[in-house]
Amino acid sequence: EKARLVIGIDSSPRMIEEARKRFGGRGDGVDLRLGEIEHVPVGDNEADVAVAVMAFHHLSAPDRGIREAWRVLNQGGILIVSELDKHADEAMRDRFGDRWLGFEREQVEGWLESAGFSIAEYGRHDLRRLAMNLFVAVKI
Repeated sequence: EKARLVIGIDSSPRMIEEARKRFGGRGDGVDLRLGEIEHVPVGDNEADVAVAVMAFHHLSAPDRGIREAWRVLNQGGILIVSELDKHADEAMRDRFGDRWLGFEREQVEGWLESAGFSIAEYGRHDLRRLAMNLFVAVKI
């Protein structure tokens, strides 16, 4: 409600359709696009905020997704990343198609800093069997 425009991106046509059902009645404020995290269908410096929730562990090279977020963000833009902490639950690969079994905090921080972000906040949240890491980074 506070944004002029929200752009939702997913690589699955089915997920885009589900999002249309959910957000279809919101008028012109939601733009849903089919695309890949490594090649986001958004122009350079077009976004103020980017949010990646449980997305990078599906990529062969998660650092590429972070660099792509840097590309689309304005100077001073904010990237929010939520990913599982490193774990050993191999069933996640078969069940959800995970390429990575979470990430260590330092690994994600290294990718963010290498891409040109400054880490503004970090939080760890324990779940039932796993833990979630939350990063808030600013494009510098």
